[in-house]
Amino acid sequence: MKHIKDPSKLDKLDIKILSALSRDGRMTKLQLSEEVSLSATPCWGRMKKLEKSGIIKGYHAAFDIRSLAGFFILGLRSLSKIIQ
Repeated sequence: MKHIKDPSKLDKLDIKILSALSRDGRMTKLQLSEEVSLSATPCWGRMKKLEKSGIIKGYHAAFDIRSLAGFFILGLRSLSKIIQ
């Protein structure tokens, strides 16, 4: 499997894979292959190539900080009581 050393060498399928994963990093391999119109095995191979080359560094969850604000305030108060 060739590694991508130069991001300008990405082809249309690589860009479609990156675009699909940026919208939903939790999609299954099958969903991804259907999204980019490529069979599952070659799609998975391209995804692995993008990971090994460092273009895909990981998969992360995005949080709405505003909805978690109360949790953090309560958590910090509890933590400060434990430390004292």
